[in-house]
Amino acid sequence: MRSNLFFKISGYLLGLIMTYVLVVFGLTVLSVNGRPLSWYVLENKYESGTDSGQSLLKFRDIEQYRGVDILIMGSSHAYRSFDPRIFRSYGLGIFNLGTTAQAPANSFFLLKAYYPKLRPKRIIFETYFAVFENEEGLESFYSIVRNAPLLKEIVFMACAIRSPQAINSLLSEWFTRFWRPLSLRSQRPIRDESYVSGGYVDSRRINEPGKEIEKTKIKWGSRQLDFLKRIVDFSKKHNAELLFVLAPLPERKIVSIQNYNEIISRFREASRRYGVPFYTFETLGLDQERDFKDDDHLNYFGAQNFNLEILKILKVKTPG
Repeated sequence: MRSNLFFKISGYLLGLIMTYVLVVFGLTVLSVNGRPLSWYVLENKYESGTDSGQSLLKFRDIEQYRGVDILIMGSSHAYRSFDPRIFRSYGLGIFNLGTTAQAPANSFFLLKAYYPKLRPKRIIFETYFAVFENEEGLESFYSIVRNAPLLKEIVFMACAIRSPQAINSLLSEWFTRFWRPLSLRSQRPIRDESYVSGGYVDSRRINEPGKEIEKTKIKWGSRQLDFLKRIVDFSKKHNAELLFVLAPLPERKIVSIQNYNEIISRFREASRRYGVPFYTFETLGLDQERDFKDDDHLNYFGAQNFNLEILKILKVKTPG
């Protein structure tokens, strides 16, 4: 009796799963106005080669790297703040694995996926606080799943995000690659910006002068702090020195964040608890227009000055 009930329930669940898979497949292969139905129904409104982090080029580029001195993790603040060319001029191998809106949940699984290849001696995690508001890490996942190889860690990331949209996106992308593999896709050019080997996005744009920013308050999500702890534990397990770094922000951006001091205090508390150094650069003296592309990100000129400060922290000697 119980055996029959078990088989009935199992058959019912298997039927539901098969129906779900077939629906996602249908929404992926059928199109309207040149776009798959999944674009409209599953909200898969992200395409390969279209994100500002130029992730398609990044995940192709990383395949050429083996054994680096420094690995950079984090959001757009990471890939716009650490220029590998500067570090290379000082004899350091570096790869910048930052992706758009990358939260610690995304960073952790990317770290697990690419650590065996890169084996970094140091890991710099850029702690832009806005990503800690995001309990899911869904936006960064969309960028990753559309542009990166579908490694098992990407599947684990989708499960950890705990959103049906992540699973929908993963399955739809898996189907898509049977007739449109990553090798046939191209990166959309972005005006005044270029991808630099090693994961950096070089922008020569200048921030708009005199702009006012609306006051805001950052809300913390405990789940991303849990994944930050996992990154700390992973780094210690593999004897990689970990640093927390908050890249410079324009002064008017800092002033607009009503609980900025509270945020910094929380990071300092995490720094003490985990035994990981934390660095901020409010007093670096950058020009909030000339050295930034907008009110969030450094441009090429600001990154040059910032990277020289990072090299001082790392106690790297001037070449020659």
